Amino acid sequence: MCAAGADRYSINRARVMLTSMPFNKKDESTKNRLVKSIKS
Repeated sequence: MCAAGADRYSINRARVMLTSMPFNKKDESTKNRLVKSIKS
């Protein structure tokens, strides 16, 4: 349970980092791949 909470925290932090960074179209696929690897 604690591990899941920490995992959710790191996912949220990574998501904030990703969304706060300006992405162009090429980076969009990189972001999607990152999000997928974070979720899995």
